[in-house]
Amino acid sequence: MKPQKIRRTREQWQEVVSQWKATHMNAKAWCLEHAVAYESFIIWRKRLEGARQANSREQKTTFVELSDTSITSSGIEIHYRGLSLRLNKDFDSCSLLRCLQVLEKT
Repeated sequence: MKPQKIRRTREQWQEVVSQWKATHMNAKAWCLEHAVAYESFIIWRKRLEGARQANSREQKTTFVELSDTSITSSGIEIHYRGLSLRLNKDFDSCSLLRCLQVLEKT
């Protein structure tokens, strides 16, 4: 049976491809048997497969938050009267002096 020219939506092509996959038949033979234009079928099958793979890659992408632990490992940490002060290795000594002066007054 010769395929008729039928315009299908994306959803209809998804259904056509799903029906073909369920049969495990050769695509060309299936298209001939179901009056589906083989060339259009191949184009849409590739298009839908590409979209599925793109969605799969997007779903596999996850966000991982990284925290910088180098402040305590490469700097210093001061505990004074229940307070903690963490300084990185490039801290400003003037700022540290002011902080200590404020802590002494409390």
